Amino acid sequence: MAANTLTNFADTSDSTLQLQVYVNSITLSSFISQLVILVTFIPDLAVFPSNLRILSLVTIVFSMLSPLVVFISNNYSCNPGIQAGCSLFLLGAIGKWCTYTLRIWLLSYRRNIVLVLLLLFSMLISAGTFQWYCVSTTAVRLLPRLCGPETPSELPDILGSSFNGLQNLIFIVLHVYYLWDYFREIFHPSGFGDLPAKQHGSTLVAPRTGRFTATLALCASSILVMIVDGLQYSIRRVFSSDPFQYFIIVWGSQIVSDIIYCGYMRRFATELHREAQFLAFPSNTMGARATPQPPPATAAVTSSGVQYVELDGAHTSPRPVPLEIPGPVPPAKR
Repeated sequence: MAANTLTNFADTSDSTLQLQVYVNSITLSSFISQLVILVTFIPDLAVFPSNLRILSLVTIVFSMLSPLVVFISNNYSCNPGIQAGCSLFLLGAIGKWCTYTLRIWLLSYRRNIVLVLLLLFSMLISAGTFQWYCVSTTAVRLLPRLCGPETPSELPDILGSSFNGLQNLIFIVLHVYYLWDYFREIFHPSGFGDLPAKQHGSTLVAPRTGRFTATLALCASSILVMIVDGLQYSIRRVFSSDPFQYFIIVWGSQIVSDIIYCGYMRRFATELHREAQFLAFPSNTMGARATPQPPPATAAVTSSGVQYVELDGAHTSPRPVPLEIPGPVPPAKR
């Protein structure tokens, strides 16, 4: 029996056994690869904010479980394994979408609640159409160790793939828009692009281009993940008739996407940490959309510390001068 199996496997003209071995190997390798990614990523989670920690775990764990469930369904029972694997795949995608939404919310300086609500609505539609495809798809056993999806109608597959690809495109456009908006503000001569010239002052600290570089790298990583995920929905339909090519595209792109996503989350957490440190400055001189800057030299010296003048003319409570701010603080005008 073993000799016959090996002979059959070595025979390139008979691809049935090869196909079963290759597809199941790809599926199991995808699970193992994502498990390794998760294990190596765990030390980073300890220093993540709670929201990023939850989003990272949701995305990676559900993406990892999806190929495992499909592998089990191939070797044991086709249904409902194929539907469960599809739904787990969707939950991993939703985790990424929530991460992008959080990023856009922070890039808009927590102001654009209407945009966030619209994004949540579009995510609901995209997830609903893809879940429709998942529940309407049944698996048929093509070979003793291989199941294939069968959808009675092409409509759920077309809508699910189209809306999910469009969802990633929306996030790409928004990231590029806010990155350009951020670029214009941080490289404005005063750092306060929305303020009249008379309010800028000539003593403001130069913009911190290091933060822009970090933001640029962060957005580039997220956009790359979106491109990989978006192309996956489109390309997999072209090769849906070939199980080997189909699963190569689905699971291979998932591994690439997870690797980039982990790097993206590391940068995201690092930037949030630096932002928290930077905002420790008593910088009440920021505009509504301006990049946080250390306080300019428009302060009045008091017996208990420095009283900073806000842009609207109000005064903050006195506080000591931070050691990080170079140079003397000029006295208040009498």
